[in-house]
Amino acid sequence: MEQVYSDSLLALLARARLPEFREKQRIEHSGPGGGPIHFQRDPKLLTYQDIMHALSIIAARLWFNGGKLCRRIIGIALLRSVLVFF
Repeated sequence: MEQVYSDSLLALLARARLPEFREKQRIEHSGPGGGPIHFQRDPKLLTYQDIMHALSIIAARLWFNGGKLCRRIIGIALLRSVLVFF
């Protein structure tokens, strides 16, 4: 019995293994006239320091008002936030 392979399988393998058969896509964003995009930060938005200050206040209130499990959860969350941001 002869084994027959499908054309779509051959195309899929070619795209996976051969760079010249891969789909190429390039997306570019530009401002007016093809120039750079200019943006300005909204001063009403919170800064990183504002967010961390608010989180520390919330964590302190939960730490002193919560139980042992609450303290453990806050400690893990604060440790993760320190590891992610620094």
